[in-house]
Amino acid sequence: MGSLYDDGKVMAKLANLPCKGFVSYAGAFETLAAQSVDDEEKRIYDNLYSVCMLTYGHAGEPYAPFFVPMGVRPTFEVTNEQYEILANVVDEISDVKLKARVSDILWLGAKQLNKKDGFKYAKLAVESFARIRIDDKLWIAENISDDWQRGLKLAKSLGKGVLNTYNGMKATICDAFIDACRNGGVDNQLTWGIPQILDNDDLHDVISSVTVAKEIEALLCSSVDDNNAFDVYCGIANKW
Repeated sequence: MGSLYDDGKVMAKLANLPCKGFVSYAGAFETLAAQSVDDEEKRIYDNLYSVCMLTYGHAGEPYAPFFVPMGVRPTFEVTNEQYEILANVVDEISDVKLKARVSDILWLGAKQLNKKDGFKYAKLAVESFARIRIDDKLWIAENISDDWQRGLKLAKSLGKGVLNTYNGMKATICDAFIDACRNGGVDNQLTWGIPQILDNDDLHDVISSVTVAKEIEALLCSSVDDNNAFDVYCGIANKW
């Protein structure tokens, strides 16, 4: 069944964003919803706005509402109506960050609502997360660090069903880390950012500890003059 989702219109709106984080995506969908003259189209963009206004959470609760009153436990749930709307547009979405987020929400929503088609969205989410380009200049500014951390955790949790994609993701992020250390120096965000997102029980084995320690040690010996930077990188090397 088709929908009034217009990917060309969405891509044009996203292309003009100064920074492609999810809060700025939400602003784009808020504008598109306000401009909609059709109720169905407005519901689509309102739901995409809601999806983008979720913040990354912890391993047990991957997403939470962006704005939560003080003292209130953040909770995230998908309604049947939201599920059907998102399921109807996800295949039409070409922006990989958005496709990964929507697919992941559908996977989590399927578990909440006891839907039987959830795993296909989990696989689609992993495949989309794996296509998000790693860029040291945008690592923090565009949520790439959080995207990759979530993508790796999801892929690992799915096991054999996405093993090839997971192994490809591990190779990609390892190559990005090694290249950053050898060619980017201490000004490259990936040299400290990648070990940071892998520094937990779930992802500690994505890159071997020997590789991380050796690359950081070589970086220290070759390019660090700043004492503060030296302390930071020594801390990373020692942890690994």
